[in-house]
Amino acid sequence: MISSITNADQLRMMLTKCESEIEKLACSFQKGQEYYCISNNQEIWKKLNKRAEILNRLFELHFNDDDLVRLSKVNSLLETYEHDLEAEHARMYAMLQAIDKRYLFCSLIEYWHDDKNPQLEPLDDDAFYGSRWNRMLDIIDHIYMYDCVLYDCNDEGYTPYSDGWREYDNASFSMAPEVQPCYTFWNLISFKAYSIPDVLQMTTYKYRQEAFLLGDYMSSLKQPTENTPQSSKL
Repeated sequence: MISSITNADQLRMMLTKCESEIEKLACSFQKGQEYYCISNNQEIWKKLNKRAEILNRLFELHFNDDDLVRLSKVNSLLETYEHDLEAEHARMYAMLQAIDKRYLFCSLIEYWHDDKNPQLEPLDDDAFYGSRWNRMLDIIDHIYMYDCVLYDCNDEGYTPYSDGWREYDNASFSMAPEVQPCYTFWNLISFKAYSIPDVLQMTTYKYRQEAFLLGDYMSSLKQPTENTPQSSKL
């Protein structure tokens, strides 16, 4: 069991091996061009989940007051993104409804990793972990393809919080039980194969909004807009 290992060197060796296996499963080359393959998805997911488990265990072993501050700040920042999106969604939905009651409207928070310009915020003790952050985040991003939605609002104000999701939240931070993860953070580490140390570095989140006009499906209005949250730095 990874959760019972207390030797950081052993965990780093396991991480190096795991990331190499992920790369072999996820990547292929044709005529010098790299491709991401999906034929081994189940095996890749198992390895990605193992990688996250190893990194989360390293985070537990490393955890100190500075880590607590950073964890709290990132969680608060993601929660701010949620509140800002909800406010903008309500404003835009009211505006569209004033034009035509047939409008449907959704607003999303997504994460897109840019391996050419990753804009990661380095961890204070990056060497302790030994992960190939940019490479692994790029692979995760490509494997998810277009399934990168982390938070969504629909129409009059449905949000994930409307479902009482905390009743089944199993992602409380064992090393910092006083920090309650927001939905976006919880989604990232529970369903998207990211580790806590991954999320503490990630900054390239996007807002996306789409409007649909009911009544004429084939020619319905679909106006996607995209922007980056203003406060994307710690």
